[in-house]
Amino acid sequence: MLQAQGITDDDCGRLRQAFGEALANALYHGSRRNGVPLGCDADGSRIFDPTLLDPEKQIHVCVRLEELFAQNAEAPNARVQIEMEDEGPGFDPTTVPDASEASNREKPEGRGLLLMRYFSSHVEHQNGGRCVILSRKPRRRVDIVPAAQEAPLMPEAPASPREPRG
Repeated sequence: MLQAQGITDDDCGRLRQAFGEALANALYHGSRRNGVPLGCDADGSRIFDPTLLDPEKQIHVCVRLEELFAQNAEAPNARVQIEMEDEGPGFDPTTVPDASEASNREKPEGRGLLLMRYFSSHVEHQNGGRCVILSRKPRRRVDIVPAAQEAPLMPEAPASPREPRG
């Protein structure tokens, strides 16, 4: 749908990545059974075990395409907004380690938030961290069509014939 509106493949890919990270977080953190701890391997890598999910919990997703359908390709307020809310316990995003800092690069916490921020123009958390709103102001693909040859405004002076050297 976005590509049909002329949104660049790059922006579509960025939105897919941000959406995927938000969905992974909603599943992993917001859909697990109450009181079930997060699983980790010996190396600290997270384990995703679908049996830990609560089948009664839902994830609500709303996608807004604001001013994307305007005739003006340069609509100043055009954006794609994805709102995702889960039924988990929520969290305070300010307490999550910043995965961009060297001291936190090996920690499993914060990578999804880092990627959402990287692939979105704006990330906002609401409702105690249960809701994330991702926004991106997309660029439109401009199909390059060869323009009709136009006559120059001023005709070029004819080349002067070379006189033979003799």
